[in-house]
Amino acid sequence: MTETNTTKNHRGMGKRIKYALPTSAFDMLRTIMNGAVSLLPYGVKYGVGSMLRRKKFPYSVIRNGDIVVQAGAPRDLLSAGRSRAIHFAKLVGDGKAVIIEPDPGNCAMIKEFIDRNGLGDTVILVEKGLWSEPGELNFLSSPSHPAANVLVDAKDIDQSLIDDRNYSLLTVPVDTLDKILSDLGMSVPRLVSLTTNGAEPHIIDGMAGLIDQGLKYISLASTSLGYPELMEQIGFEMIAIDDRGYTFRKKDA
Repeated sequence: MTETNTTKNHRGMGKRIKYALPTSAFDMLRTIMNGAVSLLPYGVKYGVGSMLRRKKFPYSVIRNGDIVVQAGAPRDLLSAGRSRAIHFAKLVGDGKAVIIEPDPGNCAMIKEFIDRNGLGDTVILVEKGLWSEPGELNFLSSPSHPAANVLVDAKDIDQSLIDDRNYSLLTVPVDTLDKILSDLGMSVPRLVSLTTNGAEPHIIDGMAGLIDQGLKYISLASTSLGYPELMEQIGFEMIAIDDRGYTFRKKDA
């Protein structure tokens, strides 16, 4: 689906540069930039970053006191000041930011980051993957490209890419978002953001209860060209091209 007169294009500069450069050049530039920003204090990189994002989707839909869910929180984005989960935590005010992440290395860094920066009252970390049903699944974890981690059942990965990214095969617990939030005793979130490298359709199958109960906004990474059509089928309209993919709103919201 292409941009329409009613669809906002809030794609960040990083995305625009990514599509303009060869992959190898962009990866090198990203590594340099991430390394430079990682040296900045938390308050600077996330303070300025949240201020710049505040009027852009999906961040602009968040209000003080909201519950917001972020599935997928790689550690390279965390240190580079580009973690959606942490920006969400800064924007919910008295609310809660729920982070759902299956990679042990990512979770260890998130926990250390939360403790070091006094975010324990705002952030809830769930060390699982999201899926359409509870169980265990195989998971590919890359130490050099943690943003490319993927549940094996979600996406076909070429063996050459597995070798290049030095993936390790893990078994991780998975659950539905409906069940996870019910176990936490939490009400319906205002926004659910899924940046999960192809698992998004399976995760949506496991959050039908939240959708029926009034979930208003869903943000999906652009890992499939069919996501706008998929969301249309369950009653959501695309309102923005955002910095990771698309933001959708429930049509009757």
